[in-house]
Amino acid sequence: MPLNLIMMNKPTPFMLQANGFAQVKSDWFMLTLMNSQQTYIKNLNITDPPTGKSHADVAVDYLSKLRDAIYSVLRGSFDMDELHIQWWFAIPPVWDETGEAALRTSALLAGFIRGNHDDKILFINEPVACLLHCFNSFVLNPEPSDSFLIVVAGKATVELATYEVTKGHPFDLRQLTIPSGDSCG
Repeated sequence: MPLNLIMMNKPTPFMLQANGFAQVKSDWFMLTLMNSQQTYIKNLNITDPPTGKSHADVAVDYLSKLRDAIYSVLRGSFDMDELHIQWWFAIPPVWDETGEAALRTSALLAGFIRGNHDDKILFINEPVACLLHCFNSFVLNPEPSDSFLIVVAGKATVELATYEVTKGHPFDLRQLTIPSGDSCG
């Protein structure tokens, strides 16, 4: 039985130091997986990671703890030997291949997947994930030619994306504009 999980990447602000004991506040570390030349990342005042760690290490720490927590819940309800999990990570719409590759590597190091070409990990951009959730929970009942502006307002960034429904059941979306984002909030 396939299990699809959509990870919305809302990170906890405390990560382990290199010694594994004390916790230190670390904000916006998932954004550091993206190409640092992006304008909205340059404008953020992203703090340095804890001593002895890189931003990627902090992302791996977070994802490892997240994976452990998910598995502890799943073990209580499912036979883990028979469960085939497909991990879906929601990523910002302005991310490019650099951010996706870095997140894939972090997920690999955190134990979500076994290899860099593992097909059990998939990426969906945040606006599409939000839109599909609204469609599937019947918050919205879209028809072909309906258009949507999705605003993803996070702690540090806001991204905008527009889509049109081209086919319903199963849904098919067409991107109307290039997603945009900037630091604010």
